[in-house]
Amino acid sequence: MEHHEPIRRQITQLIYRHLGLDPAMPVSFTDGRALFDLVDTACDQAIEDLEAYVAGDPALMGEARYALIPNSPFMATLSYRLSHRLWTGGTDLRARQLAVEISHRARVLTGAEIHPAARIGRRFVLDHGTNTVIGATTEIGDSCYILNGVILGARGISGNSAGKRHPSIGDRVQIGAFARILGNVRIGDDVFIGPLACVTRDVPAGARICGPKGSHHAGSGLLHRGLIADAV
Repeated sequence: MEHHEPIRRQITQLIYRHLGLDPAMPVSFTDGRALFDLVDTACDQAIEDLEAYVAGDPALMGEARYALIPNSPFMATLSYRLSHRLWTGGTDLRARQLAVEISHRARVLTGAEIHPAARIGRRFVLDHGTNTVIGATTEIGDSCYILNGVILGARGISGNSAGKRHPSIGDRVQIGAFARILGNVRIGDDVFIGPLACVTRDVPAGARICGPKGSHHAGSGLLHRGLIADAV
């Protein structure tokens, strides 16, 4: 993407104007940086996300400006980049409290919820995004593309363990609308998960998971029925 500085200014404006962040807030970080530096780092990551979004979604017609608005799903990704840095880099509970506040403001703006503790790799695209939920112990690799209504959640409803309870997603994984991946399962690299699929078991690299009436393929071999699930 050309002209990164104007894009950076617009991203910074989104952060300060719509996420309630004040660069003078008394928040300290383990590496000694100021909050302003944290915003700068989040912008670097978000620019990569934005480039992937513009390249991957033809509805944007190659124009970043259509994503740089407060209610765009890109705002959910941007907010995550900032809140995750606060969650992992702060020296006290004030930073984590601010991270949660930013996450909730982003949910109101975009309809998507990404917990600040989740770990998401580079060039992450959340397309449409409404009603997508990404849980706290989720791990997502690089260059992943997720549509709206996706749940990366735990297996239980209440009383879930405090440990790893959400999925680990590999690199270059695509997840279709309203798919659900539940529990501490591993999804390999280059997996395609179609709309409405429910996955509660590990999926090998390169597999294709279609919806409830489809099939689960790895290469040309039929492995399982499309709805990969067992009793919760």
